[in-house]
Amino acid sequence: EIEMVEDGRRLESAETEEVLMIGDTCPERTSGFVSRMLFLWMGPLMGIGYKRHLVEEDVWCMHPDDVCTASHAKFKTHWAQQLRTREPSLLRALYGAFGREFVWGGVLKLVYDMSLFAAPL
Repeated sequence: EIEMVEDGRRLESAETEEVLMIGDTCPERTSGFVSRMLFLWMGPLMGIGYKRHLVEEDVWCMHPDDVCTASHAKFKTHWAQQLRTREPSLLRALYGAFGREFVWGGVLKLVYDMSLFAAPL
């Protein structure tokens, strides 16, 4: 299970005792639609990278929802639900945990493939 510590700057995993600093998280989550679509939120980091080589301290920490422990916890919950059914399904557990992201990615991939197919017309 993942939980916030009282100072709000650390995320702890009870299973691995792993601590992740989340004080300066990636601005993608708080940027607007146009900024996210055009990657404008990357501007400050690109500016630093243009002036000098990037070091680890220049790069933002991952959002808590994007770390492996969060994805594992989400999957583990859905898999436990599937194990309680008569016929557990890994596919249903994956869909329950990550279905929206996969469906959205599939729709975008379909649009992309259709545009490649229609381009010669």
